Amino acid sequence: MKMKTGLLVAGLLAAFAGQAQDSELASYLTQHQVTVSKKDNRLIQEPTLSNFIDNQMNGKTLFVLGEGNHNLNINKQMLGLLQKHFASRGLAYCFLEDGRSSCLMGENLGAIPQQDAKQYSPYKAAPAPMAALIKAGQYNRYSSYEYVGIDYERPWAFYPAVSSLLANLDRKTMLDLYETLPELKHSNPKEDPESFKAFYQNLQSQFIEKSPKLKVLLSNDDYEDLRYLVSNPNVSLPTENRDRYLAANIMEEIKPSEQGSTYLLATGFSHASTGINGSLVQRLGYSKELKDRILVMNVYCDSCAVDKQGLSDYGVMTGETLDQFRNAAASDLVVFDLSSLPSKYNNIKQHGDLLLFAKKQD
Repeated sequence: MKMKTGLLVAGLLAAFAGQAQDSELASYLTQHQVTVSKKDNRLIQEPTLSNFIDNQMNGKTLFVLGEGNHNLNINKQMLGLLQKHFASRGLAYCFLEDGRSSCLMGENLGAIPQQDAKQYSPYKAAPAPMAALIKAGQYNRYSSYEYVGIDYERPWAFYPAVSSLLANLDRKTMLDLYETLPELKHSNPKEDPESFKAFYQNLQSQFIEKSPKLKVLLSNDDYEDLRYLVSNPNVSLPTENRDRYLAANIMEEIKPSEQGSTYLLATGFSHASTGINGSLVQRLGYSKELKDRILVMNVYCDSCAVDKQGLSDYGVMTGETLDQFRNAAASDLVVFDLSSLPSKYNNIKQHGDLLLFAKKQD
């Protein structure tokens, strides 16, 4: 009888301890959030949210938006809001999980048939980041900052980008260029990833070999544009681990980090999570330029209108924990500040400092 009583007491104590823990989390979440407002299906840059972001970015240089799902429109809306916010705060680069050629093409990317993009992309239902940004009306062609693609090249964007760069050359220079580097005549926007990777790596080696002749043939600006386009170190396939290449492309742009500059990065959750070993954000955090200067905001979408909902890797967002976030959220769009969560909740805050908790978005 005493043993049964002891087990009962132990069970009650465990239950009360669980309730106390949940109560503490609920209280914290209620007090550490800011509402994000929308009007006409657009996010509004209100002073409360702007001040919140500024306070969080104190001492930071890079703001990372981790997309919970590549198909969510709310990602592009939030990226647009963040661009406007940081544009007046020294924004130098807006990094996208896209290729260099996509960003060089700018709004000309809209002319590329999306069936080619979908045929190539591992995210069949999602447009490429730059194309999605343009479609959502969040691309600023007159920006003082640069859009930079840090991911692998896509053939349906790369070949038109090459044609665009070469279109300004006179006929004789063009013919001499083709004779010097015949690989540039190759063009297959529907090329499969493995074939394109082999072609691109061969083009890179040939470009290095022929560089002395190319420097004589081309103007300095034309040479540098072409060099940048064909020298992407990210030659991985869509299904491969790309984090070290993504990090290399970012560091190439920001070394050395300019005084007063800020940077914005939009990428998938697996690259943006500090809790995933070897992730892009973790690698960047090891650098001298960005150590302790990165602020991560991941997105969790609850009951959203996409094929894959929420963050599949954000395993803590289940059961009672998810209920706590749902109940604490003051509106359908809130940003929770997780940076000061007690250490016993490290499994929650390890993925980022902030969490955009979105209910019933598309």
